[in-house]
Amino acid sequence: YSATNHLGQVLYEVGRAAGDAEKIDGAEKIWRDLIAREETRFVALNLGLLMENKKDHTAAEAWFAKALELSPDYARAQVNLEKVRGKMARALFAEAMVFSAEGQYAEALAKHRRALDKNTSYIEALVNSAYCMSRLDDHEGAIEAVTTSLSLYPRHSIGHNNLGTYLEDGRKDYARAEHHYLRAIELNPGFTKAHKNLARVRLKAHKNLARVRRLRREKWGTIFGAGILMTLVLCFYKWVRRR
Repeated sequence: YSATNHLGQVLYEVGRAAGDAEKIDGAEKIWRDLIAREETRFVALNLGLLMENKKDHTAAEAWFAKALELSPDYARAQVNLEKVRGKMARALFAEAMVFSAEGQYAEALAKHRRALDKNTSYIEALVNSAYCMSRLDDHEGAIEAVTTSLSLYPRHSIGHNNLGTYLEDGRKDYARAEHHYLRAIELNPGFTKAHKNLARVRLKAHKNLARVRRLRREKWGTIFGAGILMTLVLCFYKWVRRR
């Protein structure tokens, strides 16, 4: 078994170095025959590496996962599994951005979520999935996604700016939106969009405060007017009774 596995390794290395697909296919046949007889982590890993070389990332992922299933502490398999999933996530992210550029936000969001299935800490996928959700009017989902991205990378100025936008548009929470715009500017002083957003949200907050004050004055004016009216009515009633 060991000698046959070694033969497969030799064929694979020679084939890869020379770009000889026939030798690589020969190595694959040897390893598939071996793993059909006895499942070992080494052969599963080799098949994963071979399939990755063939750009078949789905098959590579499956073989690296198989190696880990056979040996959960197999560090080399874990490293290669994370690497191939990273490649898959980046490919899905690229597809998502094409959909997003065409205004197909639901399709883009589905791709971003698949990318995040492969790499849960993929900051760009989290931030852009939040953007897609906001375009689909799911502001709460957008807030949750970008908050997760900031928990992983607190110094991401775009994330802070976007979170400010979702808080401003979705919750009308101008105070927290202002906080995140300021944080984005602190991290990136030349962030023009964040400066514009900060100016806008401060204007909204000022108008909102003025509106609240006006309503409060109107409320108290109404109460005061009603009080005067009631007093006059009561006085008139007493005057009539005395007559």
